[in-house]
Order: sequence, then structure tokens, then C-alpha cells
Amino acid sequence: MKNERTKALKTRLDELAAAIVTDPGRLADFARAWSAGFRSYSLHNQLLIWSQRPDATLCAGLKAWQTKHNRRVKKGAKAIYILAPVFKTFVDPDRIDPETGKPQERKTLIGFNSCYVFDVLDTEGQPVEIGTGKYVTGDAGSYPVEAAINAFGLNLTWESEYVRHNGSTDGKTVWLAKRSNPAAVFQTCLHEIAHCILHFKKDEERTTLIVDDDEITQTIAELEAEATAYLVASLFGIHSESSAHYIGIWAGQSATEEIKRASLRILSAAERIIRTFERTGILQHVPADHAAGPRETTPEIEPMPAPSAIVGAPPARQSSAAPAQGSLF
Repeated sequence: MKNERTKALKTRLDELAAAIVTDPGRLADFARAWSAGFRSYSLHNQLLIWSQRPDATLCAGLKAWQTKHNRRVKKGAKAIYILAPVFKTFVDPDRIDPETGKPQERKTLIGFNSCYVFDVLDTEGQPVEIGTGKYVTGDAGSYPVEAAINAFGLNLTWESEYVRHNGSTDGKTVWLAKRSNPAAVFQTCLHEIAHCILHFKKDEERTTLIVDDDEITQTIAELEAEATAYLVASLFGIHSESSAHYIGIWAGQSATEEIKRASLRILSAAERIIRTFERTGILQHVPADHAAGPRETTPEIEPMPAPSAIVGAPPARQSSAAPAQGSLF
């Protein structure tokens, strides 16, 4: 018979499945909030940026820094040159507007011009907030991030607050972006721990990512990790609207059914994290009114075996970020 805490976690998982956001407008708002209005560049321009400024994170043009981000470029800052597409408008006699009966106009790429951008470190002014911290709330002023990472024998590396992703992992090290919202940072920490539990195969010699195979796609991996983080974070009094949007962006209309299919793996990972936190004393940070059931008699939930076959060449690090929307980011 399931104990009270397992039932509570299952209830929370059902609530998350029912709350998944699939409305295109709301998801677009979420994506814009994540990128804070910064656009992404083509691979060619990324290479140009990195060849001139290897530590660049957020880049924008002079006017964009001033008008969109309320920051100004520092005197003496060195410009980074990239290529901007040039379009020309033509009247296409073969495309007739059905309403007016007149030929329609179309834009055609005719070439590229060089233009320049500046990295955020070469600017000053209003703070820049990347990520979706406004979608995550918690009452505590701090959370046991370092202790949580250490409890699983992982290494922790802090990254710049200006990186696009909230976190990433290679199964041995967790990279977390410095964000102003401690609740959001802790949920990202839990997301990456869930990846380490669910999506990496470990042996004595190496840690291997088991994503992009026949059973666990990148979409399913992100869904499982975020749902697991959502469940554990709720024990710490963290309320996350970000999870319903994040999973909605990754899994779309099929998210609810995918959560149901992955529920055993998600609940198993959440229970494993909670049991580890119990054993290491981390659960003492849980508010009394958020503790889900007794802690003394927590039965083991056998995890679903992750597939061992590896197909293709998966990335070395599992990154916590919304998928790219065209060339947005």
C-alpha cells in the first residue's frame, strides 16, 4: 500500500499534468521571458562572435542596448562584427492576392552586410534578468543547493548570470547559472539532479548520456526531469508555474499523456531524491506544512530501467533550457 507521501506526490503529478500550458500565446510569452528580449544568432554568427569574444554571452546592437534593455555601451568597448541579412522586396506576378486581384510582394535575400554588436559585459545600466524566475515563488530566502548537489556525489560549478540556460549537467558535474531568484535556482538544481538519476548510465570508467534513443528522446528527458523537480520542490514550499510552461514548450499537446506514461519513472526519481535528502538531513529545510506524510516508513519504489542502447551522438551535457523557437534563441 502506498504511503501518504507517495500518494501526495502522485496527486501533485496529476495536478501538474492537468496544468500543462499548450496555448501558443502563453508559451511565446514564456519563451520571450526566458530570453529577456535577446535574440539568438545563426550558427555562422555565433562562430563569428566566439572567434572575436570567446566569453561572450548576451549580445545586442548599440541601439538595442539603449532602447530595449536600458543599458549603454561603455566607452572604449570593442565591437563584435557579425553578418546581417539584406532583403529586397519584389512584386511577384505569379502570386495574386485573392482579395485584391493584384500581384503580391515578396522579400528575397540578396546578400549580407557586416554590422556590429556588443557583449553585455561591455555595457552598464539596468540589471539584465535571464530565465523565468518570475514564474517561480518560494518563501525561503535561501535553499540548500550545495548540500543537495553534494548529497549525490556531484560537483557544482556556478556560471555567469548571463548564460541562456538555467543549468546543465554531464552526469558528474552540475552547472548552475547565478540567478536572483533562489527558489528558481534550487528548482533548476533539482532538475539537473533528476537528469543525473534518470538519463545517465554510470560505470567505473565513464558516465554516458542515454538520451536521443528509441525510448528516451530529448523531449521525454526534459519532461521527466522537470516533473521530478516540480514534485520535490513543492516539498520545500516552492510554487512553480514555470514547470507547466516548460513542459508545454517541450512536449506540446502530448505532454499530459507523456507524463502519465512516465509517471513511475518520475515518482521513482522524486522518491530517490527525497530519501537521499532524508538521509543527509536536507529535509530539515522543508516547512512543516509542506511535508508530505511520515518520513519513517518510506518504501522503495523500484525505478524503471533506463535503456542502455545509445543511438547517434547525444550531447555531452544535458541542458535546462527551452527549445529554440526558430532563430529566437
